[in-house]
Amino acid sequence: MKLSLKDSSILIVCVLLCNACIPKCPSSTTTITIDSTLQSIVQHHVSETTLRLQAEWGLGILLDMQNNSVCAIYCTDTIVNYAHEPLEMGTIMQPFTLLAALYSNNISYDATDTIMTIQDMIAMSSTNATCALASQAYANNPIKVLEFIQNTGTDIEIDTTAITSITDISSLYYGYHYNIAPIQLMSLYAELAKNQLECDTLAQQLICQGLHDVVWNDKIGTASITPWGTPKAQSSLVTIAGKTGSAQIYRDGKYHNNLHRISFIGYFPEDNPQYLCLVILNAPSKFPYDAGSDCGACVRKIAEEISTK
Repeated sequence: MKLSLKDSSILIVCVLLCNACIPKCPSSTTTITIDSTLQSIVQHHVSETTLRLQAEWGLGILLDMQNNSVCAIYCTDTIVNYAHEPLEMGTIMQPFTLLAALYSNNISYDATDTIMTIQDMIAMSSTNATCALASQAYANNPIKVLEFIQNTGTDIEIDTTAITSITDISSLYYGYHYNIAPIQLMSLYAELAKNQLECDTLAQQLICQGLHDVVWNDKIGTASITPWGTPKAQSSLVTIAGKTGSAQIYRDGKYHNNLHRISFIGYFPEDNPQYLCLVILNAPSKFPYDAGSDCGACVRKIAEEISTK
């Protein structure tokens, strides 16, 4: 990671300010206590989805939100522990970019109406609108977005080689430089769902409404039913709220337009979250593939099977 002297000075000052203002959340206290029944459910559905789409690997993690414990974790790759490996997660990090912008006090909630509502930004996975709002809030200091996420208790690594100056950050807001381990990502979403993040309550409510719309708004939701009536994450058995994610894969010194990491994270039941589930598929090769139709549907099947046990 390379930073200029000016950038380094700004970053150090911001970290100190944020550390002084925002208490860390207890995401590091996540434990692993595997439940054999839940493990079997996750393994079955992740394996089936990975095989069907001919992905390089698939990962499924289930978190018991009542005791902050991972109760099931399965990866089709038995060599690399991707659950703890920092990955570029793309648009699945978008809600935290929006939270950081709203929490900055540099932009009002009313101002978002000129772009689109916060929940619409999430439900439509509108990275353009997210970038515009974040740029308003952090016109000269975009690293503050990362610091917000860092100070919720999550370690973020950023590839600054793609950023030529402190204000050249459009690619950052598109999500391609958020490197975060899936386990850490789940801690953030659990804290958001349970209103445990150190940020404005109304901001959290707006973000959670967006996560609801991703699944339940048939017009703009990226994980709602397809135009042909095929269910994605939407379920008649259990209410799920969550976010789709997609990112181009960086390999051999460049991003590849035909290689994607797709994902969906969802908590259920929505009104009283008991579980949080994350499914990631890396470089699926059988077209068509989609974060909502495939990862979202996989989470739905896991949630439905758990709800009937």
